[in-house]
Amino acid sequence: MHAQTSGLQTNAAPYLSVVAASRNDDHGGDPLIRTQIFINNFARQCEKYRLSAELIIVDWNPVTDRPGLAAVLSTPAEASYCKARVITVPTALHCRLKYSDKLAFFQMIAKNVGIRRAHGKFILATNIDIIFSDELMRFIARQNLNATKCYRVDRYDIRNGLSKDFSLDGTLEYAWANPIRANRRYQPFKLVQCLYENHGFRKVCIPDQEFRGTIDGVDVIEEDGVWQIRAERSVNMSHLHTNACGDFTLLSRDAWFAIRGYPEFEAFSFNIDSMGLAAAHYAGYGEVSLLPPCVCFHIEHGIGSGWTPEGEEKLFSRLRQAEILNPEWPVLTPLVDVMRKQAKSLEFNNAGWGMAEFELPEQPMGDTEKIPIEKLEQLTAQAESLKVSAIQPEYDFDRLTLAHERRKAEQQQGLGSAFTANTDKIVLYIPDSTGSYEEGRSIVYFAHLVNTTTVIFRVERFAHQFRLRLDPCQCPGLITINSITAFDIMNRKVVWEIDGRHSNRLDIAGTAMLINHWSRGNGHRIQQIFLRERKYHEPLSVISTGLDPQLILPILPENAGFPLLISIDMKVIPCE
Repeated sequence: MHAQTSGLQTNAAPYLSVVAASRNDDHGGDPLIRTQIFINNFARQCEKYRLSAELIIVDWNPVTDRPGLAAVLSTPAEASYCKARVITVPTALHCRLKYSDKLAFFQMIAKNVGIRRAHGKFILATNIDIIFSDELMRFIARQNLNATKCYRVDRYDIRNGLSKDFSLDGTLEYAWANPIRANRRYQPFKLVQCLYENHGFRKVCIPDQEFRGTIDGVDVIEEDGVWQIRAERSVNMSHLHTNACGDFTLLSRDAWFAIRGYPEFEAFSFNIDSMGLAAAHYAGYGEVSLLPPCVCFHIEHGIGSGWTPEGEEKLFSRLRQAEILNPEWPVLTPLVDVMRKQAKSLEFNNAGWGMAEFELPEQPMGDTEKIPIEKLEQLTAQAESLKVSAIQPEYDFDRLTLAHERRKAEQQQGLGSAFTANTDKIVLYIPDSTGSYEEGRSIVYFAHLVNTTTVIFRVERFAHQFRLRLDPCQCPGLITINSITAFDIMNRKVVWEIDGRHSNRLDIAGTAMLINHWSRGNGHRIQQIFLRERKYHEPLSVISTGLDPQLILPILPENAGFPLLISIDMKVIPCE
C-alpha cells in the first residue's frame, strides 16, 4: 500500500476538500474497487490541474474481522497535490443511534463528520463511486468559486465496467461512452426541454438565445466559460436541482458551518441530501447548476443497495420489512416551506453537529496500523454520556413522522382541526407493488392555481397494471383541467392525452364530482353555468365538495417507457 507522498504538501489549507463515507463491506457488490477508481481519478485530476486538495473518507462502523478503509485504500504514486486521510467512527458510537441494529451505515451523519473536520476553503460532499468530468475539474481548479453559492451538476450513471488500472483518459473516455441514465434538474420544464431536446445525454448544453437571461425564477448565464443555471432565492423547491444532489453538493466551509451540515436524522439516508441543499439555498447560498460538460459520473451499483429506478421497490421493501423510518416528502415538505417563507435555514442540528465533541481516529490513507484499543475504549466511554446525533429534539424524525401521521388520521376521520384547505397543493400518488396509494409514494407540487398553470411531474418506474392517482387540490371548489398528458421520455412519444372528451377514461373518487357528463336536470344547469365558454378541446371540469378530490388516471400501455412526464394544464376556483 502506498501512503500519501509529500510532493507539494504544505501546512497551508487546501482550496478544496472532498468528503465521502463508506465501510469495508460488500454493499453494491464491489465498493472497494469503485472507491479506488474514485480516489485514483480525483488525485490524478488534482495533479493535472495543480489543484491543492484533500480527500477525506469517513470509515463508519468498521466491519469486524476486516481491515479498516485506511489499510485497503491508497493514493496513486504520483499524487502530490492531493492529501488523503481516513476518519473512523467506531461501532460503539454507531450503536448509540436509533435503528443501529438494522442499519449499518448512517451516510449523512458520516458526511457531517468529514465536513466538520475538513480544512478546505470549499468542501464538496460526494460519494465513493463518483468520477468528475475533466471540464468540471478544470472549472474548480481556476479557484474562482463564489463562497456565497452552492454548486450542483448533473449526474450521469454509467455501466460498471471500469477497472482501477484504467488511466484517467481511459476512465473518462469509458464514462462518456457508457451512459445508462441521466439525473438532471426537473424544472423549469421548458428550459430543461430546450437544453436537452429529449436526448438522454448531452455532452454539451448551450441554451438557445431565447432561453438566456431570467426564466421562471432562474437565471441562465455564462461565466468563466461555463453555462450555468442560477435559482433565485424565492423559488419553490421544485426549481432546485435536487436530483442526485448527494453525489455533488459544493459549498464554502463557512456555508457548511452556517447551516450546520446535513440534518442528522436517525433514519435511512434518503432525501436528507435534498434537505441540505434546500437549507443552503434558502439561507442565502444560492444554487448554481453547472451545465454539461461539467458533470459527474456515477458507477452503477447492485440493485437494492442504494437508490436506482430499477431497485427502488426492492430497497423500500427492505426498509418497510425492517420497520426503518425513511425521510419522505410528506413529512419533510412543511419544513422546506418554513425555510422558504422565512428565507433562512432551520437549525436542525445543535452546535455539536458532525460529532464535534468526539476525538475520532484519523489516519493517512495507506496506513495499515490498527487503531489502538485504548483509543476505542475512550470513545466508548464518551458515547455513554454524549449524544452521537446532533439533531435538535423538535426535529427528531420519529417525532416529525408521528405528527404527520396524526394530521393524516385527523384528515381521514374528518376532524379538520389540524388540516385546512389548500388550493396550491397538487399531489401525484405512485401505486406500490400491490396497487395501493400512500403518502410515502407521492410527489407533491406547489403552485398558484387560481390562474391556469402547467404542472409537471417526473415519474420513475412502477408496475404498468396499476394506475396513477392525481389529487388536483385540497379544497372545495371548481377544478378546470385543459389536458393531462403522459409523455414517455425514453421513446419520445405521448402515451396518452385526455381532456373533457375522454373523461370516461378516468375514475373519480374522494370528494371529486365530474360534471362534464352529468345527466340533464340540476346537473345540466350547473354544467351550463361553468362551461359556457367551452372550447374545442373541452376542458375537464370537476367539482370538489371537500378537501380530498381524487382522479385515477388511465392505465399505461405495456410498451410505455420510463421515466414519464405527467403534464397537467389546470386551474382551481376555490369555493368561498
